[in-house]
Amino acid sequence: MNAFRVPGAAKWAALGVVLAGAGIVLLWNGAALASELDAVTRHRVVVVAGALASLGAFVIPLVIARSQLLHPRALWLFGFRPLSIAGAVLLTTLVGPALLLVPVALAPLQLWTGPAVATATLAVPLIVIEGVFAARIGVVIGSVLLHRPRVGALIRALAVLIFVAGALIIVAHLAPTLAELLPAAWWPTVLVVVVALAPLRDPAIADTLTALPLGAFWRAPSHQAAGDAALVSQDFALGALTIAVLVLIWIASLAYQLRPTRRIPRERAALVPGWFRRLPSTPVGAVAARSFTYWARDPRYRTALAVLPAVPVVTLLAMWIAGIPFSIATLVPLPLVVLLLAWGTLHNDVAYDSTAMWTQLAAHTRGVDDRIGRMLPVLAMGVPVVLVGTVLTAWAHGDWMIAPAVFGVATAILLGGIGVSSVISANHPYPATRPGDAPFQQPQVPGASGSGIQFGSIVLILLVAAPAITATVVHLLGVPGPWVWLALAVGVGVGLLAFASGIRVGAAAYDRSTPELLDFAARH
Repeated sequence: MNAFRVPGAAKWAALGVVLAGAGIVLLWNGAALASELDAVTRHRVVVVAGALASLGAFVIPLVIARSQLLHPRALWLFGFRPLSIAGAVLLTTLVGPALLLVPVALAPLQLWTGPAVATATLAVPLIVIEGVFAARIGVVIGSVLLHRPRVGALIRALAVLIFVAGALIIVAHLAPTLAELLPAAWWPTVLVVVVALAPLRDPAIADTLTALPLGAFWRAPSHQAAGDAALVSQDFALGALTIAVLVLIWIASLAYQLRPTRRIPRERAALVPGWFRRLPSTPVGAVAARSFTYWARDPRYRTALAVLPAVPVVTLLAMWIAGIPFSIATLVPLPLVVLLLAWGTLHNDVAYDSTAMWTQLAAHTRGVDDRIGRMLPVLAMGVPVVLVGTVLTAWAHGDWMIAPAVFGVATAILLGGIGVSSVISANHPYPATRPGDAPFQQPQVPGASGSGIQFGSIVLILLVAAPAITATVVHLLGVPGPWVWLALAVGVGVGLLAFASGIRVGAAAYDRSTPELLDFAARH
């Protein structure tokens, strides 16, 4: 009763009772009208309406439930056995709005005569039992969705669409009969409605809906009236299976609600920053979490990502001005994007750490853990870029046979870029923009600016991809042979070799010169 003390709760409850009563009256009047329909139309209307009613037994509690009237754990504290708790909770379900299932299940009885009446009478308690379990599951899920408003809003919108569509299908089948009962003066207007709803009377739509498991008990009397005993048995078997599935789901939800809370593992501290909470508590995970955080929050890294979408546009525009054929120009943007992603900041990643480099020295982080952790964000972004970019490039090129070659070149640049950058950042760091400075602000330090190191690292990456690029060019020149597959093989093979060698050599260089790297990063 405490729920009714919430302002407006009693008004909404009263409105719900009135609407439910009006719905029952409308359903019974509609059942009386459906008795005038032909056998096929009556079958479709009854089964679709019944399936919507059974679905509503689940969806309505799912949408409106805010909490469970009697939580199973409340009875668990008094020493009740699980079976007794299950029975008590199900009884409380019948006390509430689920009691309306009884008049809903009884409504079709006025449609049938002869043996079909007995079948419909047998189906009534089964429909109610099915609805009670569905309602119970809906309440449990609805109480959980209260804490997930976005998912709840999506489910509400989907439920409204389903019920509106089902109601329109029922009205479409009833419209011709209703039109005959109206005065002749209304026929011109009603005819427009009947014609507009005609597509919804398509047998394929109705037959699909009437075959759903939720309508099994509702269609059994119709099959009995048609004299098809085999289908009646099949309907009751399918309905019983549906109830069994609902019972199993309910038992599973009850067991979950009654689980001992002492067995629930405690979550990691909520104060742990985002990526450190998502990745494992290992040296590689710690370095990777810090690198992911850099890419997500550091302007120096985000600027590199912001430039990537503009690369294809600028490249294609420049080649169009230069008069290069479009089919050739489309092959260039993907390698450039992958090159900038794999090389952009990773080749000087140590210098970007600045004074934070001391944390790894204090933790005695091994070089191989550092190299792998730093390259994981680039690999995580680069793999989707290569996969999606290969498909788009082949589509824009107009020949899907080029796809293996494009993939080989892009993979060689991605893996080769990571491998070369892993060596360069440990052996040849150069002054980088300090944390907090503008991304394009150049550090004011004497000596070389690092342009030679940048140029040299790009050349090394292109050398790794050179065999795949050469095979692709030979294919484009029209030379017979499996050049695209050769480009794929050498691109992936040489890329993996450069990747593994770069991680190994870069790790050894990092272990050998960690103090010097810390001194350099702190000064620059």
